[in-house]
Amino acid sequence: MDIDFDLPSNFDAKKYFNIVRASMINNGEIEPHPCGVYFENIPTIDGLSAIPYKAAETMDYQKIDFLTLKMLDHIDFDTLQQYRQTEPDWSQLQQEDILQHVMHLSTRDSEGKLLYLHILQQIKPRTMEEVADILALIRPGNSSYVEQYRINTKYVREQIYKQRDDRYTFKRSHALSYAQNIGIQIHFLVSKFKINYNDFLLY
Repeated sequence: MDIDFDLPSNFDAKKYFNIVRASMINNGEIEPHPCGVYFENIPTIDGLSAIPYKAAETMDYQKIDFLTLKMLDHIDFDTLQQYRQTEPDWSQLQQEDILQHVMHLSTRDSEGKLLYLHILQQIKPRTMEEVADILALIRPGNSSYVEQYRINTKYVREQIYKQRDDRYTFKRSHALSYAQNIGIQIHFLVSKFKINYNDFLLY
């Protein structure tokens, strides 16, 4: 298990903490993890963890992910708190002009159409939890549950977050966190805040 923190792009963890950058294997070579660090005393090589993060997890090392959320560069703390505490108009996700700017949901198919617009228009999410469920439904292996979602939401919710050994499991905590960020984006977009699409990206 890892722990995620969303932070402004200018945040430099090394200024405040004694940390070791996590590592990963890519094409047989060890390289820095894009956002993971360790606060623990872990073996290092050339300034990186000598143990790739997947192996380190099996050894009970706790990886912390500092995620760069550029959106936080453009908003003060009080406004952010106001957005977080105010329910957005989730129906805006059914509008193409809004959806095309929203993280995780703005993917287009080979014809240039928004890939998930029809799912949002079918399910019509009304809460953050339902948006989180949609983020889970669009993950590989879960799309077959879309048609059942409104018929038996409780059952579908149990299935899409179920841990399975044979494939990647999308964690509900991550889905809720991303859904909350999407809610903040909706506030930005509806208020005509001038911000580029790339400023919503996580890394």
